[in-house]
Amino acid sequence: INGLRFVAETYTKQDLAKRILDGVPVVPKADANGPAPPLAMPAYRGLIGYQETQDLVEYLFSLRPPGASKKAR
Repeated sequence: INGLRFVAETYTKQDLAKRILDGVPVVPKADANGPAPPLAMPAYRGLIGYQETQDLVEYLFSLRPPGASKKAR
């Protein structure tokens, strides 16, 4: 799982908004022999509105490391 500074390299803005709204109930193992990740993210659908979701996505995309590509996805 990439850190917040690399969200823009992993997701499109639409994919990220969907994950925020729908949550991530299960995070798959990166290593089949390793332990299960103790991670999950609750769904925020119904808890935050459209504009709040868009603002959050824009903020997360703004956390790119210096020099990273600024192209919108």
